[in-house]
Amino acid sequence: MTARSKGPTPKRSYAPGAILVPIVVKRQRKRVLGKKPPKNLIAMANSPNPLRRKWAASVLGSRRQATGIPLLKKLAGDTHPIVRSSAVAAAGSIGTAKAMEIANSALKDPDTEVRRTAVSVISEQAEKKSRIRKRPPY
Repeated sequence: MTARSKGPTPKRSYAPGAILVPIVVKRQRKRVLGKKPPKNLIAMANSPNPLRRKWAASVLGSRRQATGIPLLKKLAGDTHPIVRSSAVAAAGSIGTAKAMEIANSALKDPDTEVRRTAVSVISEQAEKKSRIRKRPPY
C-alpha cells in the first residue's frame, strides 16, 4: 500500500454532495474543400462487394467533403439499393447544392427505401434552412 500524502486538500468549485452532470458540447465538423478522397476509399467504392461500396459512401458522408460528390453520384446510380440509399444519406450530410441534386434525383428511384431516405434528407435540409431563418436579428 502506498501512503497518502497529508498535504492540503484541493478546493472544490462545487457544493459537496452535488450531482455533477457532464456538459456535452456538439461540435460541427468543418467541410474540407481542397482534398480529394483517398485512393483506398476510391478502391472501396469500385469494389464488387456492395457492403464495401455502402461503407465507402457512408465514409464520404462523414468526411463532409465536397470533392467526394462525383463519387457519390456514381454510387447513387449503383445496382444495389443499399448502396444507393447510403449514397443519398451521405449527400445529405454534405449538404451542398450539388449534393442535394443527388437526393432530388433519388426521389424517382424504383426502390422504396432509397426514396424514403431521399425524402428524409430533403426534409432535414429544409428544417436546417428554416431554423437558420428563424433566428432573431441581434
